[in-house]
Amino acid sequence: MSSNAVEKKVMSFVTAAPLDSDLAKQTTMVLTEAFKRLGYGYTIKSCPQKRCINFMKSGTVDGDATRVYSFNKKNNHPYYVRVDESHARIYYSIFSTNPDIKINSWDDLKKGGYRVGYLSGVKYSEQNLIGLIGKKNLIPQPVSNLSGLLQLLYGRIDVYVYADGSRAKNDLANDRLKNSKITFSGNVDHIELYPYLHSKHEALAIELAKKIKEINAEGLFDVYQRRLFGK
Repeated sequence: MSSNAVEKKVMSFVTAAPLDSDLAKQTTMVLTEAFKRLGYGYTIKSCPQKRCINFMKSGTVDGDATRVYSFNKKNNHPYYVRVDESHARIYYSIFSTNPDIKINSWDDLKKGGYRVGYLSGVKYSEQNLIGLIGKKNLIPQPVSNLSGLLQLLYGRIDVYVYADGSRAKNDLANDRLKNSKITFSGNVDHIELYPYLHSKHEALAIELAKKIKEINAEGLFDVYQRRLFGK
């Protein structure tokens, strides 16, 4: 490299999503392209939610790639600056062992009188299910989504709510489930996700939002979807 060459700044991000997940792959495609258009490189590493926050608080990373719009609504984390253009979404998907069950809304779960399983601690699921489904029919799973799907297989519940349903394929490939009759019954909801920059990069947030919007308008979101899902 010549002495006149300028080394490209690399933006380091964190995410709570596993790097081999469809969500992380999709957001990485979008943000890599968006930062490229702004003259930056991009790297990402996965770590637990609280560690992501600690990295942001210390300023050792430049951003957090996957947070909901209202993540910092009470400004408990003033070092987080939202980029106001969504770059991904997660779906709340329903699985059952009955192919005739079709669910398209949270209210459909109540109307069907189903025994409903879900993963404990997923706040959005809890906000929509607690109070809607009677306590007798609401069965939280404290361990994992895999355990929830096994409850479904064993007939202890009628339907299972899987937050970020695109990840269910990994659990369904488990030896105990891959030949089961568990089937997709529909999506009840979705949540848009946004990247957040560390406050030291606040001036960059508007320009990054413009590039993400530009990428979407060009149809690249659809291109990335086809790369991931083959359609």
